[in-house]
Amino acid sequence: MKRDILFLTLTSLFLLTLVLSAVSAASASCLKSSDDYAVEVVLNKPETEYNLNYLSNAKNVILREGRYTFLSHYSNELMVVISEVDGSVSGGQAGLSIRLQMPTISSRESVHVLDIISKSIKGRIITENVSQSSYNGWLIDCTDERVISECKFINDGMAMRAYLEDSQYNVELEISQNIGSCDVDGCNGGYCVRSGGSSTCIDKNKRESAESMLKYAGLIESFNEFSSAYSIVRNGISPMPTISADLPEEESEAKDGAKKINWSEALEKELSWLKSQNIVRILNNDIEEISPLAMQGAAGQNNRIVYAKDRVGAARWIYYKDSIEPSLSLEKECGEFVISKGITGGVTFEAAESGLYYIIPIALVIIILLIFALVIVFTRWNYERKKK
Repeated sequence: MKRDILFLTLTSLFLLTLVLSAVSAASASCLKSSDDYAVEVVLNKPETEYNLNYLSNAKNVILREGRYTFLSHYSNELMVVISEVDGSVSGGQAGLSIRLQMPTISSRESVHVLDIISKSIKGRIITENVSQSSYNGWLIDCTDERVISECKFINDGMAMRAYLEDSQYNVELEISQNIGSCDVDGCNGGYCVRSGGSSTCIDKNKRESAESMLKYAGLIESFNEFSSAYSIVRNGISPMPTISADLPEEESEAKDGAKKINWSEALEKELSWLKSQNIVRILNNDIEEISPLAMQGAAGQNNRIVYAKDRVGAARWIYYKDSIEPSLSLEKECGEFVISKGITGGVTFEAAESGLYYIIPIALVIIILLIFALVIVFTRWNYERKKK
């Protein structure tokens, strides 16, 4: 009997987990991310070189999971995070990611969430229309199948998931930002969702944006088709994970990122320092082209600065999302960035350590040339001696 009860309990928990997974499948991972408090450049220009060997032995540098972290030379309240990245997510050329990051902390924020599932979809997903990773501000991620079984679409404060069920597509729409009441705020040109005596407005801009994406994907002809039959999964206040800047108390009002940081100056200073220490070999012209692009939030796979071809085929320093055929990601950096207690000050090296990487091969070449010259001299001397 006890065994049966335990089995039923575990089964119920498993099914509940599946339901919750399906409900949140379209959700963005966090409201704000650590990317919103950072700037990042990938040094992937072909002639740019780098050497991280001696950083491993430097003081006040933490190496963890392939990432080197130390205090910025612009401000002790900024971190520098260095790691190698694959070319598939940086414009086709692998390179070195230099990220300037404000320390961040995670929390949960109570927000109004509207989550509905439409079961009145009549269209079919047009494969060629969703083969790109973005459309009109929406990020697209679909399964790679002849008949696509699932697509996810994410835009600012909105997420949609289209999935096959009994040979028909259902579409889940979740909105988690700037939601108002139809009765209080009105819903001019939008769509009003009513349930339990309350009302929630999908405003005109959100309605038109969702309609545009679903029409382009081939799923609907108009929003009326989406709204003709739907069920409400969630409509109310819910706690959502979010990331904010971890600032001193006197600057707590700046947790939205309003802290006074000149990101262009900070990135220029860091790149110049890395060059001066022979950690990276980069042209001054490249530093001058990269720095003006630096702004808060230009970080993460979609928004970071890379050297890639733009939409007209010209190679230059641009934001990755503006490159030709970018592989955009739906994921956000929802983890915290904390200054390690092992970092007590700025980066310091042992005397002459920073140039050792280049001195050793040069010295070896000189030694080899000297040996070669001595062999020639000895051979000639021996030859002359035998002639006599």
